[in-house]
Amino acid sequence: MFPAIMKPPPTSAGLGAGLRLRTASIVCGVDSRGAEQPALAVARLFAERLHEPLVLVHAVNPPVHDGMPSALCDALSAYARELFTDRLVDLAKTGVETIADVRTGGQAEALSESALTWNARLIVLSTRRCGADERSMHNLVHDDVVVAAAAPTLFIGSEAPFKRWMAGRRLRVVAGMDASTTMLPVLRWISWLRHVGPCDVVVLRFDDESGVSERSFRRAVQDSLGAHRVRVRIEKGWNWSDAHVIGLASEERADLLVLGGASGGACPWRGVLRYAPMSVACIRAP
Repeated sequence: MFPAIMKPPPTSAGLGAGLRLRTASIVCGVDSRGAEQPALAVARLFAERLHEPLVLVHAVNPPVHDGMPSALCDALSAYARELFTDRLVDLAKTGVETIADVRTGGQAEALSESALTWNARLIVLSTRRCGADERSMHNLVHDDVVVAAAAPTLFIGSEAPFKRWMAGRRLRVVAGMDASTTMLPVLRWISWLRHVGPCDVVVLRFDDESGVSERSFRRAVQDSLGAHRVRVRIEKGWNWSDAHVIGLASEERADLLVLGGASGGACPWRGVLRYAPMSVACIRAP
């Protein structure tokens, strides 16, 4: 039987003590149709490698049901819960500790609340390809999660590069930064990623004469990541452009594009989340 833990983990008085008692987790958003399969596969890989629980978050009675008769909403929610339970049983067979977190409301809100409850190290979602109307709604969810998330958010286009990475192949990581990027959280997250598995890293900076010298930038990258299999690429005379970032990441044959920015406010990477062919990680500063 799968372990389904429905109450928050224990905390104690004092922030430091609470953090020591709370095990970190990998949070993955799922639905009743299995559209998140790439994200689920990658989230399971992280949970296995880090020996941390995998929290599956499912939102019932989402806003898409607004306007429906209450009896129909209840029936749809019950059906979704049943499908969700069946999939948890299958996951338990893999040996990963699985936590079921079923919440009422929209997906973005459910994921943000669950990330806080379960001390998420990482939130994993799929960038699924779908029809025009569904894509619009899905992208809005992505934007909302990035803005509200209490943890780095990883959007998976394909699980294949991550499976090869966990098996020992190097993951090709490109970090995109402009003058507004809070650099250190991004570099620290990439440093953590390199402890999980081997990575080749290209740090991409758009040099818009913001006042940060190229020498200082290169030193900060080296201090955080070292020099081995790390390269800095400066795009002189360019301001940030989502299309340009995607093009350069594709040129570098990136498996993962990492973006950073200040917390709060609108999602600054909407174009990248919508159109990037590779997986994308969004790191918001605290």
